[in-house]
Amino acid sequence: MSSELDRINKRLSHYGERYDSNPDAYVPVFPPLMTKAGKPRVHQPQVQKRTKAYWQARCSFRNLKGTGSVEDLQVRIRTRNKARDAEIAAELTELERKRDEEYKRIDHLRDEEVWRNSSAAEQAQIDPERMIKLRYAGQTGMGPLGPLAFTVDPYTAARTRIKALCAELGVKQQFVETPAFGGLGEEGYQCWFVVGHNAADVSQRVTEVAKEAHRMYAAVVQQRQAAARARETQERARQDAIDARLNAALGTASTRQGAWDITGTWKIECKYLAEYLSRGPADLSMVISRDTAKHNSPSPVARSYDEEGRSEEDEEDEGDEEGFENDPTSHADQRHFASFDFSAIEGIMRIDGSVGIDDQPECAMTYRWRGRECGESVIAVGSDKQHYSLNFSERGTKLSGMFGGDLVPRVDFTGVKMESGGDRQGSSEYKWKALSERNYHRESVSRWH
Repeated sequence: MSSELDRINKRLSHYGERYDSNPDAYVPVFPPLMTKAGKPRVHQPQVQKRTKAYWQARCSFRNLKGTGSVEDLQVRIRTRNKARDAEIAAELTELERKRDEEYKRIDHLRDEEVWRNSSAAEQAQIDPERMIKLRYAGQTGMGPLGPLAFTVDPYTAARTRIKALCAELGVKQQFVETPAFGGLGEEGYQCWFVVGHNAADVSQRVTEVAKEAHRMYAAVVQQRQAAARARETQERARQDAIDARLNAALGTASTRQGAWDITGTWKIECKYLAEYLSRGPADLSMVISRDTAKHNSPSPVARSYDEEGRSEEDEEDEGDEEGFENDPTSHADQRHFASFDFSAIEGIMRIDGSVGIDDQPECAMTYRWRGRECGESVIAVGSDKQHYSLNFSERGTKLSGMFGGDLVPRVDFTGVKMESGGDRQGSSEYKWKALSERNYHRESVSRWH
């Protein structure tokens, strides 16, 4: 920073504050407003309080003493010569104009230093017209200079000016567009000018520029194709592994007699859920087991409460404690549960319906779910009031279904079994209760306390 610029900035700022032409807006009313009885009013007009530095700056700009209390400074401002305010404002406006000119001068000197230390090709990127004038105009006794290639703004106006300048100076020029990739990897083109004294040399340089640009473009294309092939190979290997595990699970199911086996570990595919958190595609999965807990369908009527203040949901949770092993009418093969991780939501499904048997091609089942939103870990209240469909095929090794709720719209998903469950069983009771509406309210209270 120059000494002149430093001097101006010091005059434009006192005590870290800029000039204010209307400090009266912040001075308390004096004398105070009085009542009809001649006493000061209890409620005086309120003004915004300002720092002591503000009042010191107000005095300093007006060549008033800047010491003392805030009240002393305010008295000096209140009793100042207000006619000087406009004069001071005009003086400071002129100083700001000089400051701006000084900044421009310093920037110009800096730009000129960069220009002097740049090659002709670098100068062409900074100011192609200036470079052409300096390089090719009035080069007496130096002999013809070789051709120079540089990229230019693709807009027509810039190209027209350069062509007109070359025609005026008698400089040979050619314009060429070459393929290129942009900064974000998108495919596009690049605009080049080649200028020089000799037309043949310019034409040869154009050929070299185009050839090099196409070579670089081909290299980028080749790299992208190789990366795409590598991804395809990786995806093919992943799919082969899935097919192998699917065939193994299907072979296990085929050896069983009677009912299928839908239990096991499943890989789930759903583009919307996999990309819901915008951190790249996530792996979705669920594990299905036979359920030893009772499944009660949600009541279609409004919730009611008993004399002890318990809701139907509470009664349902209590009823879940009883298993099918002690209830011969519960149709054990028609109750399953699935622990699922759908990236955006994780939780548990209770699945109801008849499992396929023998060579039946497919079987349709329904489920309802409870879960948590993975971002804030908040329980999805009311999700278990709606039934969704599940369709199993190929002896319980493939499935398709629908998922939805308040947290996500209705979406379709598919799945393949990665590992057979061997008709394993367990209980959904604990997890189902942990994700109840009652626990949602308990957690809501703890979040706010």
